[in-house]
Amino acid sequence: MAVAGHQLQEKLREESVVRANLLRQFSPQVADRLLGHRGRLRLGGQRSEVTILNADIRGFTQLAQDMDPDDIVELLNDYFPSWFR
Repeated sequence: MAVAGHQLQEKLREESVVRANLLRQFSPQVADRLLGHRGRLRLGGQRSEVTILNADIRGFTQLAQDMDPDDIVELLNDYFPSWFR
């Protein structure tokens, strides 16, 4: 029983570390999707049209690092004029 408890605790710790690492690069929704398909992922993907903007806004990284992605989008939408959208 003690061995099973230890193995379960170790598995939970490992999953927590993996999730934390995924959340550094992906939204919680994407991280959950990746974790849900763990071991069953196949090559491929989903084709989407996206827009990528590279900009240097002073202090942005420090400001945005603790923000929710939706709040960042709202902040940027307020920052850029409507003709840019």
